[in-house]
Amino acid sequence: MATAPITTDELIEARMDETGLTREQLLLVVAKSALVRHLATGPDKDRFVLKGGTLLAHAYRSPRQSVRDADYSYIEPTLPTVDDLIEMLRIPGTNGFYLDPAEARWTTGTDIYEAKGMKFSIQDITVASRGRGRGNALDMSVSVRSGECLDGPVPLIYTDTMLAGERRFSVMGLSLEELAAEKVLGWASKDQSRHYIDLAYIARDHRSAIDPENAATRSARSSRVRSAVAGTATSALSASSPTRSRHRCASSSSATPGKTTSAHRSCSCPMRWTAPRDRSPTSPTSSGTSTRSGGRSW
Repeated sequence: MATAPITTDELIEARMDETGLTREQLLLVVAKSALVRHLATGPDKDRFVLKGGTLLAHAYRSPRQSVRDADYSYIEPTLPTVDDLIEMLRIPGTNGFYLDPAEARWTTGTDIYEAKGMKFSIQDITVASRGRGRGNALDMSVSVRSGECLDGPVPLIYTDTMLAGERRFSVMGLSLEELAAEKVLGWASKDQSRHYIDLAYIARDHRSAIDPENAATRSARSSRVRSAVAGTATSALSASSPTRSRHRCASSSSATPGKTTSAHRSCSCPMRWTAPRDRSPTSPTSSGTSTRSGGRSW
């Protein structure tokens, strides 16, 4: 491991000019990259498979920057405990970077561990604690769902030019087709437009590298194995519109298959009509212009 500090003010300022992101946002990004590097170069590197927006931005070069969150699949026959994960993730000042996951808010389910608010500090760098104390805190999820890494982990090169020292290193991540399948599942099961945006970037920048049929098959297989969002991926893939609330109704004789009509609103099928929510990063205002929804960065 390099002995240089994880970053410098000069590297942060250069990236600000390139991206237009704030200093606070970029400090979250570089702190997350330091955590990814810690796992990728440590004794547990074969247990953690990177996925989600962080992998898409830093390994597949998507222009949408995931700022705070790091998402992993865990591929170890023996499931970890929260105490196990805390020990694996703790960084006690390596290269001037401190991260104590024991201070985070941990939640556990049958197939996922989530840590919210892992506080960090960087030697010689001022990190503001803004936004309810979230300016110096990372979030992380570690999934232990079966069927989430059907292709097996793929060795990829992770790059973050804000890192001092070793800024390009190998990580284990999802294949591009499996990442696309994961995004389809995310878009089908959650009202979060970032999944749709990521799919658009994958289609634009990696069209020649992806077989849509393979990605659709992986999405359906993963959904069946995981049973977390059973049926929604198939609905999303077969729908004639990108709005998942439109469905093919078989229970209403007056409804036209594949179209949203008033009959769909009262039908009894499992995917009955619900009012679609705006999935775009912008929403129209009364004056006809567009503004960012909810003040969120995309």
